[in-house]
Amino acid sequence: MKKLKKTSDEELLNLYQSNSEENLLNILLQRHMPQIRQNVRSLVCNKEDVEDLCQDIYSRILIKLRQGYYSNGHIQAWIYRIVQNYVYSFYRKKKHEFITQELTDLNIGDTWSDTIKEEKEKERILYVLMSILEKEPPQIKQIIKMHFYMEMTYMQISAELHLNKSTMAKRLRTALKRIKAEMTQEGIRDCPF
Repeated sequence: MKKLKKTSDEELLNLYQSNSEENLLNILLQRHMPQIRQNVRSLVCNKEDVEDLCQDIYSRILIKLRQGYYSNGHIQAWIYRIVQNYVYSFYRKKKHEFITQELTDLNIGDTWSDTIKEEKEKERILYVLMSILEKEPPQIKQIIKMHFYMEMTYMQISAELHLNKSTMAKRLRTALKRIKAEMTQEGIRDCPF
């Protein structure tokens, strides 16, 4: 068992594909679960939603791995993409539910507590940020995700994307200026970047 914990992700996947032992997938997912939880926590404000989403994402990844993942050496990025897509879908669904609900029937007005107001404001900021990020080119989105959510250094990102470090840094700076400007236009002064 100790030997399996030191085995690389790709080797675990290859062992699973040849043996179909479920404990191999569990070892793999347990290895990445703290990062998954951290990524979800950075995107979702509500603690209950974080736990629910983590469980759903864990199940989703497990199903996709059982269906067959073909190793290309980027399992962490693949898992992160699943996390991002699942959280985006969650917020799209939540936005749809909010829009269809009659606001006049809520009748809360000034009775909101400060924490509820703060949570709603965080959700609004996150929604605006996500909608702005959706407009960005795929490579810029990837750089932003790698730097802010996967906490990769400029050197790691430039090596992964086969870009010059200064080129990658300039693209990131330019994109962040553009994002901050758009968020300011939306009335958000405290940009998370």
